[in-house]
Amino acid sequence: MGGDTRVVHHNIRVNLAPERGTMAATDTMFFGGEGTELLVYLGKGFTLTEATQGGRNLSIEMVEEQRRARRYRLSGWDPTRMTATLKWEGRVGEFEVSKVCSISPRVVELSGFGAWFPTIKPSCYDEQFTYQLDADLPEDWALVMPGISSHGDVRRRHHDWQRPIEDIFICAAPHLNHLESETDGQVLRVYFAGLSVEVGTALIDDYVQSVRMMEKYFGSMLHGRGGVVVISPRSPSGDSWGFERGDLWVAGDEFVNGLVKSDWQPDYLPGPMSPSLHESIHSWIGLGLQFVQPWLAESITQYLQVVLSEELFSQPGLADSYFQWYVPRIRAALVRDDRAIANLTLADNPYDHWYLKGSWCFWDLESEVGRDGLISALAAIYRHHVAATLDYDSFVREMSEQLCRPLDEHFNYWFKERDFSPLCRSTLEL
Repeated sequence: MGGDTRVVHHNIRVNLAPERGTMAATDTMFFGGEGTELLVYLGKGFTLTEATQGGRNLSIEMVEEQRRARRYRLSGWDPTRMTATLKWEGRVGEFEVSKVCSISPRVVELSGFGAWFPTIKPSCYDEQFTYQLDADLPEDWALVMPGISSHGDVRRRHHDWQRPIEDIFICAAPHLNHLESETDGQVLRVYFAGLSVEVGTALIDDYVQSVRMMEKYFGSMLHGRGGVVVISPRSPSGDSWGFERGDLWVAGDEFVNGLVKSDWQPDYLPGPMSPSLHESIHSWIGLGLQFVQPWLAESITQYLQVVLSEELFSQPGLADSYFQWYVPRIRAALVRDDRAIANLTLADNPYDHWYLKGSWCFWDLESEVGRDGLISALAAIYRHHVAATLDYDSFVREMSEQLCRPLDEHFNYWFKERDFSPLCRSTLEL
């Protein structure tokens, strides 16, 4: 679509028929901005069968074929009527015991189904929208995903705030067990399959403690921006780590069982680790307050994860053990790629830079301003911008104001420079 037209809302109805191995959807897309042409992406696993606008059929022409998607031109589009309804359907090759549906970096993808919802932007961060999703599912299936459920309906969710498409996860699965708890008016829910109730209980307890830790410093979790956890919904064996995305995080049975069995202390880590703390922090840093630069959200979150673990596990000195443990990994990462944090993207696999080196920026600053002062400054910025978006320059300016000292040089040194020399904390050198 030409101009600055964007999708602002999806109203989607999906029919999943596992016994037939089919899936079909009707998606009414609402647009904002201006444009004279309607072009959409749809994954190769599905066929675009109909496109209408105001009761009129639009002609469908496939104009580009990519590795996993096709791009279509819908002719006859009236740019004064900023809505269109698309229907698409296809076969699903396999339904496991359960499936997780995720978002790809390019277009909305149903993970494991090998197909995408329609979208008009090729980049996930170029398109943000709200949505209403209704799912026709077999009687014993439930829809598990972020967002707000309508009166406890397990087959309907909506998001009333705009997010990049990569942050929307859907899990449609049969026979999921779940445990829930309530803290500060927020219902926290852990879904799991293939795990014992004892392990599930340990997970919900850890999740509740992680959320309460953040509530202590940052205040209540925003409604609809956290509270859902899915543990290993793909198969009984699960993966070692699984994957996470903000207010819904996923981990495999093997990883979770090992953590619980070791009392959160794997032998490959320098101390105990909460499986839920990092993603729980994201309900505030990255979801409650969004950042234009994802590396900034990850750096803050990783710092808070490490220092709050000391309190969570009542182990003074734990943070220092972790940050010293990061040093060899940061050194190795800088040998491989010494680009600045700000110049790396997710496609570069920037974990050691974004998370480890990035969190060291705040660990280093803590030595000058104290932990209480630094966390208080972060909490004040969160409260000032809650439910909004903040960019790097504004964040640095407000941190300087909160801590009453110029911090441009400090943050630019960590995030924007290459080949930097020594860390200030404990005279450690990388």
